[in-house]
Amino acid sequence: ESTRRISELRVTIGYVRRNPLWRQLGPGKIHVDIVDYPGEWLIDLPMLGEPYEQWSVKAVDQTRDPRRTKAASAFTSFLAGVTADQPLDEAVAQLGARIFTDYLRAVRDGDAGPVVEGPGRFLMPGDLEGSPLLTFFPLDLTPNRRLQRGSLGQAMERRYEAYKSHVVQPFFRDHLARLDRQIVLVDALAAIDKGAPA
Repeated sequence: ESTRRISELRVTIGYVRRNPLWRQLGPGKIHVDIVDYPGEWLIDLPMLGEPYEQWSVKAVDQTRDPRRTKAASAFTSFLAGVTADQPLDEAVAQLGARIFTDYLRAVRDGDAGPVVEGPGRFLMPGDLEGSPLLTFFPLDLTPNRRLQRGSLGQAMERRYEAYKSHVVQPFFRDHLARLDRQIVLVDALAAIDKGAPA
């Protein structure tokens, strides 16, 4: 079963130093932190450097990939019926987030190539299951477009930025930023089994 939450274990290894000068300082210690978290959360890291508009354009472009037509059909139909300038309607926001999540799951579970646009917490929410932080989705935006106050587009941008600051940045800060070495275990066989695109 896939990892759904973070679990951690710290192993402290004591050792005797070889150098007699350093040995006088006492035994050495090395800490090995074993952190198990859903791999899906790693796909969020590029979002830290991407504004909403850039992420949105990339995510919508990926729905147009011919290999994803079937997986993306419900989401692209939904997008055709909304605009960034329409007033925010919470029911539309929640429906869009749910349909986008279904699309991401269909891509992950199918053979339409890797999911790279995130958000990873849409796929594996952990303790954020049902959270308002997961109620945004990409819109079909033109570059350098100003989003109107009170619009669906502005709300999606705010929620995207809140997701980055309250979910992605703390995950990066607490589990990746302070490491001096890291070993990452990757399920390469699952990707190989899905074929060349994955």
